[in-house]
Amino acid sequence: MKRSITHIPEGRQDFVLFLLLGLLLTFELFAIQEYVLKTFHFMTGRRLFEYVGTRFLLDGFFCFTLISFLPKKLLYLIYIPQILIYAAVVTYSDYFGNPPHLTTALYQAGEGVSVLEYALKLAGTTTFIFLALGLITKISITSKCKIMSHSAVKSSIFFYLPIVFYIGSLLVLGLYIKPLNATSETWSIDELMHGYGFSVPWAAEAAFVDQDVLLDAALRESKIEDKRLESDSLMLTLPNKVFVLQTESLDFDILRKSINGKEVTPNLNNILSKSRVYKVMALHFSGSSDSDFVMLTGKRPNKIVAPYKVYSYPYIATLLDAAKQAGYSTQSYHGNTGFFYERRNAFTTMGFDKILFRKELVDLGWKPYADWILDGDLLRQVAIDSNLNTDKELYFVITVTSHGPFSFLPKSEQDNFIKNANNLREQYLNSIHYVDRVLGEFIKDIPKDSLLILYGDHESGTGQKSKDKYGHRVEYVPAIVYYKNPHRLPVSGALRSNFVARSDENLFLSDFANMIKTVFLNSNITRSTGQTH
Repeated sequence: MKRSITHIPEGRQDFVLFLLLGLLLTFELFAIQEYVLKTFHFMTGRRLFEYVGTRFLLDGFFCFTLISFLPKKLLYLIYIPQILIYAAVVTYSDYFGNPPHLTTALYQAGEGVSVLEYALKLAGTTTFIFLALGLITKISITSKCKIMSHSAVKSSIFFYLPIVFYIGSLLVLGLYIKPLNATSETWSIDELMHGYGFSVPWAAEAAFVDQDVLLDAALRESKIEDKRLESDSLMLTLPNKVFVLQTESLDFDILRKSINGKEVTPNLNNILSKSRVYKVMALHFSGSSDSDFVMLTGKRPNKIVAPYKVYSYPYIATLLDAAKQAGYSTQSYHGNTGFFYERRNAFTTMGFDKILFRKELVDLGWKPYADWILDGDLLRQVAIDSNLNTDKELYFVITVTSHGPFSFLPKSEQDNFIKNANNLREQYLNSIHYVDRVLGEFIKDIPKDSLLILYGDHESGTGQKSKDKYGHRVEYVPAIVYYKNPHRLPVSGALRSNFVARSDENLFLSDFANMIKTVFLNSNITRSTGQTH
């Protein structure tokens, strides 16, 4: 008797389990995508229906293709890395506020591995519980479903339909409706993700995104002018010693915070009433280097890779250029290696007169701790150098000890604020309390007539998270202008009782960076005309 090509083995239960497994995989994938992409927040009406509907169908075709053709043993092996990928995608989205790009992973694999422990801790138990329950359910259904291993089923036309529809849909979409090669021209990867999900746009990145595309993206962002604080520059003057200090993982809400009657940042709190303080939004898309790029250039980063990895980016009209025009020499200090985020090449291209990374600091006698130079040692070297002469000097300093997972303190400092810290938040409090202490020592050691410009590169990720109207993560950090010389206080009268000079949702770190650059430009104009400021 001839067997029907659509014959299903006896037992409807197996077929129901097969459908249930395919739908479970589909809804799980779609839920992870929607959590990250938030298409329902960005789109409405017909456009929402088209994007979400297309993505859901593609997810379904893909998941049913997997369970139709792959043997059970291989499916079991896929489920485990699937959990890790989902956790990584969710954690990345929660931390940076945007979906992950394959280009980011390829360009920043080394930096990513270095903070893997931090990422796993940030993922949190809720994410892993959700994914673990899904894993258990998938394994249970897969083990009970006999239909997937039935040879008659494997030869059925019915089980070839998902892959036919999947490949056919991708060809039509990718060639005619939403061309994938347009990633190098007009369509953004993020927009493609709303319609395709993750894997297809990632493949398009691998095929079409190169240094030319990254440069175009960087140049587009550089055309955005953030100068909302430009008028504030008129209230600032420049002494001979100017210190621009990027502080690792500095939450705005940590300022003036006390726990059990003890201040977390007593030294920073001490200067706040004598400073001009801004609450600004960090432009944090791919890592810490986004913030120093913003501070040095006044431009927004490209949102895809670490900005210094766009190798032909034109560094013109930078903070260094403005400082040199005003007669300042420029020096940079960082306790990490110069290869991290490609900072050494970028700083050399920008034209720093003196560059000190871990190698140079070790040559000066400082010993690394946990592969990095401790902030206390780093700041002591900066203070020593700043007292060697009275010349005009701009010091650009990046701290690193308070980097997540906040486990880089020496044993003598690990219980400095909370004893036996056993979670990420408590470890951060100890870490930033140490940084505050060495900052207090640094402020005492630098020359009397100095200007300190201090800002956070991004939040720690351990406190209450802020979100924009689309539900995306946003990070608020302090940006502080402090004169050590008490006679240089033209800014203090403008402070409000809550110590924040300007704070609104549209104020970015780039606004603050351009304000500081304008101070140097104004100084240069004043110097060239012979006027007194």
